This record gives sequence, C-alpha cells and structure tokens, in this order.
Amino acid sequence: MNTDFKRLLPALLLVFAAHGVWAEENWQAASPEATGDGACLLSTPKQTINDGQGDTKVWLEVDKTAVVVRTQSSIDSEFKDIGLQVDQETFLPFDEVRNETDLVFAKDIQALTQQFIKGHSVTVSARFWPTWPTTGVKTIPFSLIGFTKAYQDGCGAIAEPPEDAAPAKEGIS
Repeated sequence: MNTDFKRLLPALLLVFAAHGVWAEENWQAASPEATGDGACLLSTPKQTINDGQGDTKVWLEVDKTAVVVRTQSSIDSEFKDIGLQVDQETFLPFDEVRNETDLVFAKDIQALTQQFIKGHSVTVSARFWPTWPTTGVKTIPFSLIGFTKAYQDGCGAIAEPPEDAAPAKEGIS
C-alpha cells in the first residue's frame, strides 16, 4: 500500500464519518413503548427529493408487517415501474398505496426483512402525481448500513422466526 495513502487513511475516515458516509445512524428504532401499540418501528432519516412540482420528503419505515415508503406527495400508481430493489435482488412492485402518499410492501415481509439484513442499499422507484406530462420515475437510494444493528439491538426480531427454526427447549437457560 502506498505510504502516502496510509498516512491519509485515518484523516479520510474521520472526514467520511463526520459527513455520515459510514454512520450507523441511518436507521433508528422506536421502542415498542414509544409507538404506543407495542410494535417496533425502524426508520431512515428523511431525504428531500424533487417530485416534479417541488421538494418532498421521502423515508422508509419497517415494522413486523410491512416496509413502507413514506412520502409527503401523492403517488402516481398508474405505472408498473414503481417499487423497490435491494442491491441486485429482484425488483419488487408495491402491494398497495396507502393514504395516497405511501407505498406499502407487505407480501413476504420476512424474506424482505432478510434482504434488508443482508443488503447494502435499497433503491426506491416512485412516481408522483399530478405531474403532467409525466416527469418519469424518481429513484431514491437508501443505505442499509445500520439496519441490522437497529433490527437486533433496537427491536430484537421484528419479524417472526423462520418456520424451520427449532422450538426453544423448556428448562434450559
């Protein structure tokens, strides 16, 4: 390794950390008590994007029932090219639009949660309404760095254990 690079590496790491490049705070966990319904909720920081008419906030929320892409703009669900993709996994179309502003992914939440645990990033593809003529798909990348830590430390297991998991044995501590 180049000795100049070796000398610069610690300073580069500090710069990256200061700017959130490696921050594990990409995902926050709300405790079951904080949500008021006993559920655990994981969320990303809000990102500002242009929806074709102005700026809007977009963020992800994950609980034991769904991954939800939350926005402050109306979703245009007329097209079939909106959804999400974890790394190079299969593109997943949304299951439903909730409250006109949120994309919901609830089918096979356990498998999707496992993709989040194993993945590095998730890219959301969304369209917003009203934008005529259409301004096309907006892609919003989210880091999955910190998801596993928030999942394990903040919520325990928000998804049910896999069906093939062995049952706990009584009397063993």
